[in-house]
Amino acid sequence: MKRISTLLSLALCLGIAIPVMGQNLDSGLVVYYNFEGDLVDSISGTAAPSNGNLTFADDDSKTGSQSIRFFTTDSYFKTPAEALIPGREIDGGTPASFAMWVKHRGASLGAKRQNYLAQEDGCGATGRVTLYLQTPGDGVKADTIVSFVGNDRTSSEYSPVGVAADEWIHLALTIDPETRLFNFYVNGRLTNQDSLTGGKQVEPSCGEYIVGHHKADETETQTFDGLMDDLRFYNRVITETEVALLAGLDLSGTREVLAASALSLSANPVRTGEAVTVSLDHDVFAPGTDVQLRVVDLQGRLVLSRTYQSVIDRIQLEQNLVPGAYSVSVTDGRRLASGKLIVR
Repeated sequence: MKRISTLLSLALCLGIAIPVMGQNLDSGLVVYYNFEGDLVDSISGTAAPSNGNLTFADDDSKTGSQSIRFFTTDSYFKTPAEALIPGREIDGGTPASFAMWVKHRGASLGAKRQNYLAQEDGCGATGRVTLYLQTPGDGVKADTIVSFVGNDRTSSEYSPVGVAADEWIHLALTIDPETRLFNFYVNGRLTNQDSLTGGKQVEPSCGEYIVGHHKADETETQTFDGLMDDLRFYNRVITETEVALLAGLDLSGTREVLAASALSLSANPVRTGEAVTVSLDHDVFAPGTDVQLRVVDLQGRLVLSRTYQSVIDRIQLEQNLVPGAYSVSVTDGRRLASGKLIVR
């Protein structure tokens, strides 16, 4: 699994086309709702208990003919409690992946916090909110997609506010307790990789989940306002390739044009914890371009990923990399520039 992810990361950084082979999107799938007129989990065959006025939207779906609509403050449903009971624990945590399509009602974006998935009790422990849109004006990552599953907030660094109103977007989160890494994806692309520090544990992904609402039933101010489709829970860490396929990306012919000398790094060498200025050539990356930055180590492992919106000509990269040599790449999906970074 990790080797596939590493190869994909290298291919994306180097602009190499790779074939998509042998991907089984049903492997490890433990909860699946396609919302075709009911709330039946296709894996267990059980119908979910629901609350509030949940309805189904006809002819507005990403994977079929219908999706589910949340729009009242008490609208939600609950997944089977036994579906994510740990099969393999690592330091108390369990590997898991969550994926879904969402379409926010434009009028509500930037107006309130919205919860997509919440773990109700955490198998007897304190439940956490697995995926949510942060409260506007919050001091930590306001208006971005966030998770709170490891006794700390981790962020996707992506905000749908003003970007994806009334448009379908694909969200995915993978949790790996072995590496203590959280990977966030939007529309099939990795937007951020975050890790737990200071001895904080990755908590178990198990028990009953509430969809579209806060884990506290009486909290009626944080309901998701919009449509949802193709909701999936996995009991493993799915790969970048698999996330891209769930998001409908065609990776079979992916090739980015390598732009030589379009990127420069300073300071370089740099000390651990010191910001790096990444300067971009205007003739390659026009002002206002959305770009993705990736840092890969000498073993080909993706160690840092960030998405930046409306870049003018430079990026301030905050980093906490261990000493060593790295490849830093920036891409807008069509052109790719890279440079070598030394951390001392």
